[in-house]
Amino acid sequence: LVCSLLLLYLITVGNAIYVWAYNQMFNEAPNKKHLNKAAKLQNNQIHDANFSTYTNHTSKRYFVPSDGTFKLNPDGSKKVQNIILEIKDPELKGVEYWNYIRKNSRKNTRITKEESEKINKWTGMKSKLEKFDIRKLNSNSKIAIFALYDITRELKIESAVKPVLAYQYLKKRHETVSIGQKSFSDTLCAKTNKKYFQKTPEGLYYLTEEAEKIAQDWISET
Repeated sequence: LVCSLLLLYLITVGNAIYVWAYNQMFNEAPNKKHLNKAAKLQNNQIHDANFSTYTNHTSKRYFVPSDGTFKLNPDGSKKVQNIILEIKDPELKGVEYWNYIRKNSRKNTRITKEESEKINKWTGMKSKLEKFDIRKLNSNSKIAIFALYDITRELKIESAVKPVLAYQYLKKRHETVSIGQKSFSDTLCAKTNKKYFQKTPEGLYYLTEEAEKIAQDWISET
């Protein structure tokens, strides 16, 4: 899990730095194909079957797509500048990411007042999937895919979501859901489900392209 999170973080931030550097050096904006080719040329095992999905996540957070090319948005520029400052700081030490993840894992099971209000706002929004019979979904992974798709693709209110928020939204929208909160969270982080779910360094989950296609197939059948 730690290695997966670090890899996602490295690719996400690495893509942002690469786009910034390429813009600075060549006064040009690379596209997605360029990023994939550059990653494959590096002998660091960064490129894998999920690289395209990671790049999509980076794009949503840090890039402004323009004619198929990438430039940094304000969040991306701020992130890169912070990294540059950290690199130049001789007093700055590394972070024990394994301890960071362990300390914050409990936090992801709690809901704040603001988050509760956010769920109420989400369930008050019109969704084409609100009348979907969730009892048709016969596995935990399918239920989790459905929940994340509704939030990130149907309502388009978040690009990635905290497991407990996704579950509470699902439970409030569909009272017949059979899965419990712990099982829902376990499903998202299960190694066997990595082809469906990916996690950001902040502990938020989003769907892979394969999972999105699965959800779209269900919806087309209804």
